[in-house]
Amino acid sequence: MSIKECERLRRVGSTGCIDIAEIQDEVPIPQQIDKFWTSASNKSKLELFARDVAIRDIKYTTLVLSGMVVDGEVLPAQLFEQPEGRHTGDIAGLSGWLEEADARIIPHTNWTVEKGCERVVVLSNDTDSVVLLLRYMEYFMNKHMNELWVQYGVGTKRRVIPLHTLCRKLGAALCQVLVKAHISTGDDTVSKFGTKHSAITSHPEMYLANFAESDDLDDYEIQTAERYLVQVWSGSRSKTTASTFDELRLQYHTRRTAIPAIDDLPPTSSVVRGHITRSFFVVRGAITLLDDITALDPTNFGWSNGDGCLKPKKHLKRLPVALVTTCNCGGRCESNRCSCRACGIKCVSFCHKKIKRLSKRVTTQSRSSHDNRARTGISNTVVSTFALVLIIHT
Repeated sequence: MSIKECERLRRVGSTGCIDIAEIQDEVPIPQQIDKFWTSASNKSKLELFARDVAIRDIKYTTLVLSGMVVDGEVLPAQLFEQPEGRHTGDIAGLSGWLEEADARIIPHTNWTVEKGCERVVVLSNDTDSVVLLLRYMEYFMNKHMNELWVQYGVGTKRRVIPLHTLCRKLGAALCQVLVKAHISTGDDTVSKFGTKHSAITSHPEMYLANFAESDDLDDYEIQTAERYLVQVWSGSRSKTTASTFDELRLQYHTRRTAIPAIDDLPPTSSVVRGHITRSFFVVRGAITLLDDITALDPTNFGWSNGDGCLKPKKHLKRLPVALVTTCNCGGRCESNRCSCRACGIKCVSFCHKKIKRLSKRVTTQSRSSHDNRARTGISNTVVSTFALVLIIHT
């Protein structure tokens, strides 16, 4: 099972899907290309067809066919060398269970560099490939690679980007964490979070330097990653002092002239920490592509197995019943008609008809001291509304 399955289902639901029974030379390219790409089966068949064409037609050059997984079986990477492109054997180091072609670029580049190649050109239109290559740039250059280029774009917008030059301008520290920032703010397996511009301008090298560098995710890493995402959500020009999303949520609700709509509030910290846990799993896999380690279990990092696919857990944290149960009593709530009494709980301060009396009492007490007024800046009415906003949004 793949953690990308939900994204595939989403794409199928938005555009529809066309499954091609067989891909051969005479099969035309579908006009509804978007519906073609949403099928994982079509991609596997196309990759198999490309391998067959390369083996059949390759002459007088050196070619490496990437390993791939088809119907649960690993097809090994194969090497064809001059003269006449004869098959000289399989490449064990490039034959694995890597699902994404973007991830397979890294071991292929590493194999090429180890063979003594000093200039490498990668053809890719995917941001995932670029941030991955920047992550491993220093590693490749230590193996005497001098230049790494990426051909990006199509048609008249095609361009070649010198990643070795870009790496020097960005600095090694930022290049090491760009893949972490990219995944944490949304890729094919993790939900979108803020903007990519904000992800870069929020100083990821300060917050994510140690994120996912080991197999263990501790509380400090979660807290640091949450502070980073607060900055991403707020924007690079924000002056927020919040360090958690619960604090940021409260600021959004209380520091604006108009109370924002439910959908405009940031998510709760419990939901964001679930997002961070899933990001940790994906980042850990991305930065250990060249390491011989045991893969982590996604069900231990924010996914659950259900209906034949891996689904992200929601990590909802409900408010206690005592905070959301209110009554309409105007007196002492001694009657059995009191809904709070019926639930077996004590009436809370913001029960329906007690709000006005409580607000007057708070106002009277706060007049005696400016400091007290500052400390009681949020009235109980606002607190009650905020509590209800929390539970509805969650």
